[in-house]
Amino acid sequence: MQCTNNMKQLALAMQNYHDVHKKLPPYATLFDSVANTGKFSSGESCCHSWPVGHPATNGGLYCGMWGWATNLLPFIEAAALYDKIDFTRSPYVDRVNDPYYHSGQKEHGAVENKEVCMGAPPAFRCPSVAQDVIGSQKDYGVPMTCMAESACGTIVNPGAINWSCFWTNSWIPLSGVVDGTSNTFLILEQASKKLTSGVLGVSDAGEGWNPFIFCNHLTQGGHIWGHGGFNVASNDPAINYRTARSFHPGGINTAKVDGSVFFVSDTVDEHNVFDGTITRARGETTHL
Repeated sequence: MQCTNNMKQLALAMQNYHDVHKKLPPYATLFDSVANTGKFSSGESCCHSWPVGHPATNGGLYCGMWGWATNLLPFIEAAALYDKIDFTRSPYVDRVNDPYYHSGQKEHGAVENKEVCMGAPPAFRCPSVAQDVIGSQKDYGVPMTCMAESACGTIVNPGAINWSCFWTNSWIPLSGVVDGTSNTFLILEQASKKLTSGVLGVSDAGEGWNPFIFCNHLTQGGHIWGHGGFNVASNDPAINYRTARSFHPGGINTAKVDGSVFFVSDTVDEHNVFDGTITRARGETTHL
């Protein structure tokens, strides 16, 4: 019950954000100046491993972006927390589970933003997921059809398949949900812990797979279609950390753009039905 109430609250917050800004919040915010220079305006470097100008990132991406939860804070009775954010610096994370560009679970980002990034309101946490560190994680994500780095750099016309409502620096108004608000996902469960362990060694144990604010190329807080089904036990680590997942028996809770919340069974036809509900304007005839 608490999980479904959380999703209703988050969906309402997104709708209220839309009322003010005339668009849904982006999956993540990557400032153009950061993408172009590899530095935040404070001078803090935000490049990691891939240099500024790399065609896949245009710099900046791998040291962390401001995830979608950031923009909901003023609409979820947490405006005071939002006002403490220093956007001239990077978001903080107490552990980075990144098998590609970080080793082990290490803190990362600007400590000046630690209070905000470790302060997740209760609505972002599902009771079915045991918390290791209170406030550091969230258990929900948004539907996507591309990875975070596929839409970085100049965003007005991102070079990616943006069939869902969300991508890096996305700007979709409700009028862009052509398939219908009752036929399109807005929020999905994405537990901060993986359903299986041992795939990536000791670094995959515990939570840390869905930080409250921080996100990078692992697309934390985003379910990417094409990376397998949800709630899947797989030996492919990509399937486990870039998809929806839940510790509820038998499936996940979801919310659609119209604010309705419902439980989706693991037995759903992933490619013909579930993925069709992720997209917003492809004209599929089959939806959940």
